[in-house]
Amino acid sequence: ALESPDPDTRVRVMRSLGRLGGSEATGVLRDAVARPELMDAEKAHGIRALSMIDSAEARETLAALDSKRLPKPLADELHRARDHSAD
Repeated sequence: ALESPDPDTRVRVMRSLGRLGGSEATGVLRDAVARPELMDAEKAHGIRALSMIDSAEARETLAALDSKRLPKPLADELHRARDHSAD
């Protein structure tokens, strides 16, 4: 479903993966956030979904994202997600 041409479908999938959690969901979300063809708004949903997953792997994935290489709105989303996942 992440290959769907519909951005809303891709966002719904990312939200679902965040609720589902687990290692596989973390990996899929990590890869989605790195996809250059996705819009920044979609990537922001991927970052939020990662912050919903309560695992060391998801926290490490968020920590590994380089906010300096992201546009400001995504960098801001990443900082909020890191704060949320640390709670």
